[in-house]
Amino acid sequence: MKTYSSKHRILLLNPWIYDFAAYDLWVQPLGLLKIAFACKNSGFDIDFINCLDRYDTELLSFLKKERPKNDDYGCGHFYKEEIEKPEILKDIPRKYFRYGFPVSLFRKKIKALKPPDLILVGSVMTYWYPGVFEMIRIAREYFKNTPIILGGIYATLCYEHAKKYSGADLVFKGSDINKLIRHITDSKCNVPTFPYPAYDLLTNKKALAIQTSQGCPFNCTYCASKTLAPTLKFRDPDDVVNEIFTCKSKFNTEHFAFYDDALLYNADKHIKPILEKLVAGDFKGWFHTPNGLHARFMDVELAMLMKKTGFNTIRLSLETTSCDFQKVTGGKVSNEQLINAIKSLKKAGFEPGQIDVYLLIGYLDQSIEDILKDITFVHKLGARAVLSAFSPIPTTVEWTNLKQAGLVWDKMDPLWHNNTIFLTRQNQFNINKIRKLRNFASGLNRKL
Repeated sequence: MKTYSSKHRILLLNPWIYDFAAYDLWVQPLGLLKIAFACKNSGFDIDFINCLDRYDTELLSFLKKERPKNDDYGCGHFYKEEIEKPEILKDIPRKYFRYGFPVSLFRKKIKALKPPDLILVGSVMTYWYPGVFEMIRIAREYFKNTPIILGGIYATLCYEHAKKYSGADLVFKGSDINKLIRHITDSKCNVPTFPYPAYDLLTNKKALAIQTSQGCPFNCTYCASKTLAPTLKFRDPDDVVNEIFTCKSKFNTEHFAFYDDALLYNADKHIKPILEKLVAGDFKGWFHTPNGLHARFMDVELAMLMKKTGFNTIRLSLETTSCDFQKVTGGKVSNEQLINAIKSLKKAGFEPGQIDVYLLIGYLDQSIEDILKDITFVHKLGARAVLSAFSPIPTTVEWTNLKQAGLVWDKMDPLWHNNTIFLTRQNQFNINKIRKLRNFASGLNRKL
């Protein structure tokens, strides 16, 4: 593939979500926004179409609304259209949707653009690839000779599948933005390890995603973090604080959602200095942690700082109360560590309705009784149980275990990775049982 210089134009595309369910929990294409920042700083002209933009003026006009409906923290439902299920999913008794722009609106936007010299397409969940393929197919209609590069999580975890079926000219594997920029440019661009996302490309900036580190120190057997980001890296605390205050002053941002996989790790040298500087600067806003926090690193001092700086949504990761499962999957957390973390948060003034605990359902050999026990345990601690369905992820240890059990195979269609699909393929689960488990957890949560 040829290289490009600052006189060229790059089109960045964030695809739809194709799934049974999806919700905008501070969903933002940070990878594409970081690439946009690096390319803009190198002199490229940038166009950006974000099919998951709920604030797009043309989408709101289509819906005859002035603004999207949000919860108190800037989250809400995507526009969706029911579509035909792929053949693999025909037996699943749930409706299947395209979340995001109507296709007609995407066509209108891409048709109005100046011809790009290069197109970059992002990807997230492996089983959302139908939206990626559709976007590449339509982009080809309008720009037949323009090279298309596909990157992101799906492109990395299902590299061979993406190369064979996506229609992209190049599939980029990994998360090294510097490497990608060097690959497509004709000069040695000095891209920082943590380029600022080009937040200005977003229509709504009242709630923004932010990342203070990359990677994770643990090797959980069900997680692909080591494949996606092999090296654990931290941003300078001053750099993070500067970004937060800049967004606050420039965009009047009210909510920040941390995208870190290990936000609390090395707390004394990382997150605590960040929060101390925010307190010293009299920061006013709200912070959220949609990715599960490591309970083992929570202490009263950290909980107090989090309370002072406006943390409002606390989500801790437990996965299961099974001590055996905790040990064999990496030893990330113990029940005692979770108990101590919740005690620290409560001592700092957090209410039960602000403390959520992720529980994993559907992993190999887990029973319904195990899940009920986990939910009850969390409830008795005065926290809310959030059920997260297990999804088999290529490159992980659990993927190998599932292969040996005959439940997955190397060339299986990534649609089978969908957590809904995997749950229903196991004898002890079906849609009704899963719904009852969620209702049980919700019922206990409402009592807190």
